[in-house]
Amino acid sequence: MQKIFGDPIFADPASYGMNQWALLVMLYTGVRNSSEMARMQLANIYEEQGIPVFFLADASKNQRSKRLVPIHNDLIRFGLLDYVKRLRASGQTLLFPEWAKRPDKVNDWFNNTFLVKLGIKSKHKVFYCFRHTLATELAKAGVPRELSKMISGHAPQEVASVYIHASPIILMSDALNKVKFGLPVSRLKE
Repeated sequence: MQKIFGDPIFADPASYGMNQWALLVMLYTGVRNSSEMARMQLANIYEEQGIPVFFLADASKNQRSKRLVPIHNDLIRFGLLDYVKRLRASGQTLLFPEWAKRPDKVNDWFNNTFLVKLGIKSKHKVFYCFRHTLATELAKAGVPRELSKMISGHAPQEVASVYIHASPIILMSDALNKVKFGLPVSRLKE
């Protein structure tokens, strides 16, 4: 993680483009795959109960995958919401407009170009591993399994709200923000 996010392409969050945002969104949301990310609509990034969220509705393949995922405070500090605002102002409808025509574009770049450049190319270290990394960090942070499953889309969010007497989105946000990756990006150290 330190080597990936310590690369100079992550030095200045104000200059982030598709590749940087895609890696960070994958890491902090546990999105299922690159095609799910490529279909993320700007209209599905909004506030729910005062919490910025990704609503993964159009992006997901099955009912359980259609879920709200809180936007981690680190992504907000990096400037993701400003990036979204700029895309909207330019008339875009997708979070990753240049990725839409080829859903594996970032996945291929990360696995076959970026990791090779960093000298950490391995069949065990691929774009999808960020999903596993988030699940591991949620467990290490003491997040209850049910909340972790709601964030990752392994449990229906509406069922959980019956058993938990608080808003699932607020609980998920609190849980997700317990995860501290300690990325070597100056904006996180401010």
